[in-house]
Amino acid sequence: MKKRPVLIHVSDHAVLRWLEREHGIDIEAVRDHLEGTVMNGAVYGAVAVQVSRVKFILRDNGVGEDGESLVVVPTTLPKGQVPHV
Repeated sequence: MKKRPVLIHVSDHAVLRWLEREHGIDIEAVRDHLEGTVMNGAVYGAVAVQVSRVKFILRDNGVGEDGESLVVVPTTLPKGQVPHV
């Protein structure tokens, strides 16, 4: 019997968990660092924050439980790439 070709897709989530578990990367520490990195932009209502070669997209996600604005960073883009709306 002939073997059929197989395409493999490894999800971002799987890569993240592998880095965390195999290489001991502290994902929560990275998250805390990134939150601090984009904080000023979020406070001033920016839609993106450029840090070195990476652009962090900021999305207003309503109001949190304590009445604060909730901003989500859903993705990053390479420097110079413009997000489509």
